[in-house]
Amino acid sequence: MKRWNKKILTVMMEYDYGDPKRGVSGEKSWFLDNLAKLTETVDTFWYDSYLADPAVLRAKTLEKIRESKPDLIFFIPYTDQFDPATLDAMKSSAPTMAWFGDDHWRFDSYTKALAPHISHVITTDPWALPKYHSIGVKPILSEWAAQEVDGRLVDPRAIENFEWNVSFVGSANEVRTWFVTELAKRGIEVDCFGAGWPNGRIDVKKMNHIFAH
Repeated sequence: MKRWNKKILTVMMEYDYGDPKRGVSGEKSWFLDNLAKLTETVDTFWYDSYLADPAVLRAKTLEKIRESKPDLIFFIPYTDQFDPATLDAMKSSAPTMAWFGDDHWRFDSYTKALAPHISHVITTDPWALPKYHSIGVKPILSEWAAQEVDGRLVDPRAIENFEWNVSFVGSANEVRTWFVTELAKRGIEVDCFGAGWPNGRIDVKKMNHIFAH
């Protein structure tokens, strides 16, 4: 596939929730490598060390944009890193694209205030589309999609024996624990992987293996 002869600046956390002890972030593991397959140049700005000071983070982000001169700025909003004024300043330098993967539970409390200040927004929640339209934003509907395993895409229909009947990868929280517990009561045991579960965290390679087997 021919790559886009442009530069993308990614503004992301290098580590999971900005904590090196938790390992490499999903942003770096999933998005960075795939963006590099699409475009000739990918520049990066890791903002982990500025998480405790949003004002400095915003100033450093704009400074990096001026230095990089990208054709597109790609980022994944997390909490309060980017206020509307900063997003407007970013957009005035280059088109911005943001990935919103939590719209199913925090569109009204979070996304709604930021989306109008971003050039292009991506959502993984089809039920959020009318909400976006109500604020004058036309989002791109996507999904978390599939990862390659050993350089190839796996067809689950070709697998004869799965190693896990039901599996889940993601940090434990109150809601997820409730679902897993309720499924267990109904005889459906779920093997869970991630921070807070007995199996603990796993790397991307292991996660891909679980999803494919």
